[in-house]
Amino acid sequence: MIARFKTTTCDILSFRLASHHLAMRVHTSKLVQVCSATGFKNPTPMAILPALNARVEGCTVNRVGQALLREKSLMQQLSLRQIIRIIPRHDVAVFTRALIPYDEEELLYHTRQAMNMIVALDVEAFTLLKMMETTITLVLSGKELTKEELVRALALAMQDLLTNAQKEIWRWPSELVGRETLGESLLRLLLPVFSLKGFLCVMPLKGNAQNRTIRLTHEFFGKLFPGFDDVSDANASEELVKRYLHCYGPATEESFARWAGVSDRQAQRMWEPLLETLAEVQWNDFSGWMLQEDVEQLGHSFVTDNLHLLGPHDPWLQHDNRNLLLDGKQLFRYFFKSTGPPPGMVLFDGKCVAGWHQRRQGNKLYVTIEDIGLPLGRVAISEIEHEIWRLATAMHLRSGGFSLKHV
Repeated sequence: MIARFKTTTCDILSFRLASHHLAMRVHTSKLVQVCSATGFKNPTPMAILPALNARVEGCTVNRVGQALLREKSLMQQLSLRQIIRIIPRHDVAVFTRALIPYDEEELLYHTRQAMNMIVALDVEAFTLLKMMETTITLVLSGKELTKEELVRALALAMQDLLTNAQKEIWRWPSELVGRETLGESLLRLLLPVFSLKGFLCVMPLKGNAQNRTIRLTHEFFGKLFPGFDDVSDANASEELVKRYLHCYGPATEESFARWAGVSDRQAQRMWEPLLETLAEVQWNDFSGWMLQEDVEQLGHSFVTDNLHLLGPHDPWLQHDNRNLLLDGKQLFRYFFKSTGPPPGMVLFDGKCVAGWHQRRQGNKLYVTIEDIGLPLGRVAISEIEHEIWRLATAMHLRSGGFSLKHV
């Protein structure tokens, strides 16, 4: 019999804040542990800093660089939906191989935009992945290439593995991207899935959003990662679902699919082995699933009165049931707009009180706080100034203060 529990929005948010390491900042010695919760999106070098500054006391650009380059306890991976994510090196399987599609149907979810091209080429998507594995060392050995350069080099090298008829189709103009061949477009869609196999890593502190460089993982780290098999991949899959539920529960299979970037079918496959360890949780008119041991902690998490400037890519803003964070369509449109640079969120006492944007000029960091009609007034000016100083220090900048804008 499935256990059912009733709880409150307040208890859920308090538990999630603790799970996201936002209830209280921790020492820099726990940097890797903080990153192990869900990993952090890092679309540009050091875009991760606001997220780490909100969770880790005294975390600076040098400390993150040390973890990425010298200790190599953290690593950057190209993940599904073209997301670049920073994860703990010892957790590489949890955030990569756990998400590898099991069969052709699961894989085709990631190439659904190019079904016509796959049919025309008359080759299975899994076969293309195997061809990428065959040629990747030849293409990338001893080099660092941008994603664009890697796609072009792979497309050229893989032609030797095709029949003459397939080669001609491979060089057709792409239906998806101008000035790109059919083969290049297919490889661009498959590259994030191929990256889950662990062959590639994104170089830290190099390039910008468009020109990040990619390298063979074993060359950067000096040795091959341990081999994986079906058992270890299954364990990693279960562990990823557990971490998702620990940070975002109560949740559903569908919400996990959206967060992970996989099909509903794959999400169901990953979710099912954990069914006996889950409990149904109800609050207001909603329900979802949590790990049974987490349900026991509901109502026992406490939030300190502190201020956080969360960046627009922070894991806290990736909640599927956003009604827990915000009330009203106007606020949804403000934080999750589809055009223009998204704002960050000002979090005080665990609740959203405003939005914010940052601007760097010379060696100074300037912040614009945007009043969006929430109770910002209960935050003291000195607290905002101190938090901006803390973030500027983390970025090795001086604080230029803040301006207030009504939206």
